[in-house]
Amino acid sequence: AAEARLRVLKARRELGEFGALVFGYPAMRHHQRWIRALEDERIRYLMIMAPPSSGKTVWIGNIYPCWKGARDPKKHYCYLSFAQNVAESRASPTRLKIEEKRGEFRMVFPEVRPELRRTWGKEEWSLVGADPADPDSTFTVASVTRGALGKHFHEIIVDDPHDPEEAVSKVGRERAWWFIQNVVLKRLLPGGRIVVDGFRWAEDDVPGRLLELFGSHSDEDCN
Repeated sequence: AAEARLRVLKARRELGEFGALVFGYPAMRHHQRWIRALEDERIRYLMIMAPPSSGKTVWIGNIYPCWKGARDPKKHYCYLSFAQNVAESRASPTRLKIEEKRGEFRMVFPEVRPELRRTWGKEEWSLVGADPADPDSTFTVASVTRGALGKHFHEIIVDDPHDPEEAVSKVGRERAWWFIQNVVLKRLLPGGRIVVDGFRWAEDDVPGRLLELFGSHSDEDCN
């Protein structure tokens, strides 16, 4: 019992332990590098590039926002992907985990519950503990080209900014970048954070443009 209690307390503090205990995904070696960067709040602009089936959506799109939102429900988080239906499908494990009345999430964050008196659905939801005077939801889920309009966020997660069918054309890549530059980045609150994951399509894709705009650092030097 004492060992289980210690693990629960560790999961509140550490993203890797939270993922293993609550979602059942022990961190592999490459995930541990991501976790270190995600836990380091000094990193305001974080980009993680990895091939398909490497666990990007599970760790960056589900486990991380679930843990982060539970730790601070007063902030606003936005999860974006290249299409609305894709974003809603990928974000649903986070919402469903918070809805659970029993289980590991409830053990780790017993005080974090859905705020059902406010919006609770696929596109947005709020947690108990959010500012009741704040009209915006804790979480917003949308496509890169649609959902960030009219709101501001403390943290934005972009999980695969490019539609695979459009990423192969220069026009499609330019369109995605226009929305990232002119809409998404402008929705970030001062001192906020943006996390982008995906893989490279071309030199002028969204990751390439972000590297031009913000520069890059190694894993150990990024700050």
